[in-house]
Amino acid sequence: MQEKTTKSEESIPALFLYCDRSLDDVSGGVQLCSKEYLETLTEAGFSLKTLKVENDRRVSNRVKRKLKPEPYNYNFDTDKAIADIKNSLTESVKYIFLNQYALRPLARTIKENLGYGIKIVLLSHGLASVDYLHEIRATSNLSQKGVSNAEVNYLGRHIVEETSQSPYIDHVFCLAPFEVEIEKWLGAKKATHIPRTIKESPLNWRPKKGRLGYVGRLDHSPNKEGLLLVLNELKKMKGNTIELRIVGSPIEEGQKLSETYEFVTYLGELTDEELREDASTWSAFIHPVFCYAMGCSAKLAVALGWEIPIVTTTMGVRGYAWKEGNIPIADDAEHFADLAAEYSDPVISTTIKEEINKIRKSSPNIVNVAEIIKNTLQKA
Repeated sequence: MQEKTTKSEESIPALFLYCDRSLDDVSGGVQLCSKEYLETLTEAGFSLKTLKVENDRRVSNRVKRKLKPEPYNYNFDTDKAIADIKNSLTESVKYIFLNQYALRPLARTIKENLGYGIKIVLLSHGLASVDYLHEIRATSNLSQKGVSNAEVNYLGRHIVEETSQSPYIDHVFCLAPFEVEIEKWLGAKKATHIPRTIKESPLNWRPKKGRLGYVGRLDHSPNKEGLLLVLNELKKMKGNTIELRIVGSPIEEGQKLSETYEFVTYLGELTDEELREDASTWSAFIHPVFCYAMGCSAKLAVALGWEIPIVTTTMGVRGYAWKEGNIPIADDAEHFADLAAEYSDPVISTTIKEEINKIRKSSPNIVNVAEIIKNTLQKA
């Protein structure tokens, strides 16, 4: 377990536990969210010592994960994690923050080994059961096969395991309001929604007529389902002059899309600089999500920061909050495709660019969210 310390003007000593790669210098959703949590807690007055809980690479547990997977089990060496936590604790540490759902099982072990005086706070990126439900549902719909009994049983074990963990977690911060209610249903003592912030800087927008853009993991079932539903609707349109430029991985999925849909241009994985350059030519960014997948979409925050026109869904904006501005919403694939085609014309999409600007400017910042966390934990 590796560690480092971040400093704050105020001194509220705390530990920040995170999984392998979640603080790596890449622009994935997990990394963006983890770093935002870290920055927000520091702004809230916590002096954080960060501890990495490394993946358990012992052969025995790797075999178990492969042959007999169990929700939340065999991911890390619990005894080693507790030993590392003990070595990092001082009497002044009253909070331990767990970053991501994978670390939920540590809550009980920490309480039983280190005492119940330490507050365990889960920094949720979303519940595993929520995404697994949509994974098996979306995969079943796309393949036109039913959900298997094994998948149903595995979902049930997810929920039972999460329920058993809840009593040992003192507070859960969630990225979306709907997961606050699910956490309460699972037995959370307290749960609070904290909205996303918008950090990305605006693009020098130079849109090309007919050009749309999409960014996301192409093997993530909720993403894949939404994208395919819209692609199939766009394919039906007569005289379609749209070019949809897709950025994401894995490569095999992207290549398959470009081979199946003649209006798709697959760009692969781009660097942040390359993505900004290409996105500056999009008439609109499309974000088709038609289910309440876990957490919220970090890519939407990026697009809002770019201040380019966006077409999305009610489910796509879950977890975001703003005071001014409107974003084009379509909650079924046919309507979404119609809106996407309409806003592929820069003359029309320009009319909503100012609305996106209002959303960006009226969204909460790190100081606002830090205040929510600080006030919430002070009342706990």
